[in-house]
Amino acid sequence: GLTSFALPALTSVGGHLWVYYNDALTSFSLPALMTVDSDLWVSDNDALTSFELPALTDVGEGEYDNVSVKYNDALVSFDLSSLTRVTGSVFARFNTVLTSFDLSALSSVGGFLDMTDNDVLAQCLIDALVEQVKAAEGMGNDGSIGGPNNDDCTCTEVAGVLEADCP
Repeated sequence: GLTSFALPALTSVGGHLWVYYNDALTSFSLPALMTVDSDLWVSDNDALTSFELPALTDVGEGEYDNVSVKYNDALVSFDLSSLTRVTGSVFARFNTVLTSFDLSALSSVGGFLDMTDNDVLAQCLIDALVEQVKAAEGMGNDGSIGGPNNDDCTCTEVAGVLEADCP
């Protein structure tokens, strides 16, 4: 099966971008991607341990255009650090070994932040993200949907970055 792919010159997708059901995918590279006009899904990639979309700033044109990171059994982290706006919801669910994410520029979510059922992900990181988006007055709905995530962690800011300490 497909183990990696790179599209270094791709700057925009005029519809859906779905990276899903690739059991052997360990990496992908879309370093210039700035916009996705509909959904961005990264789902059911059993060997993917991390990914980053460093230039992505904007996802969606309609209220049901979502960012969805789900069911990636080996995913430890993801980086969408330039993403500022999602017209729909942001889902990060059922990633059993996810410990970190970077959504540090996110300021506008038209729907929900649904980051649930990630067994080891610190709930305090999600709570901080909800507060970040609310502070920017960019929350379309009332915040995060349920858990469980890891409630046994404490978060502290280290050199301007929120870090979780989990037993």
